[in-house]
Amino acid sequence: MCALVCAVMALAAWPYPLRVGPDHRHLVDQNGNPFLIQGDAPWSLISGLTNEQAEMYLENRRREGIQLRHR
Repeated sequence: MCALVCAVMALAAWPYPLRVGPDHRHLVDQNGNPFLIQGDAPWSLISGLTNEQAEMYLENRRREGIQLRHR
């Protein structure tokens, strides 16, 4: 019974689907509240970091559980 109640509560708080807000500049959730998307793009790895700094950055990402992929 608890699992069912917890699942219903989780779905009620689900922010999706997202849509473009009325200002056409921001994403909003299903209630019209601003929705922040946070990402990590290591552009500085290709310029401006020493090898030691780049390795420190990559090690930090590994510790945080971020899977790094290269193409």
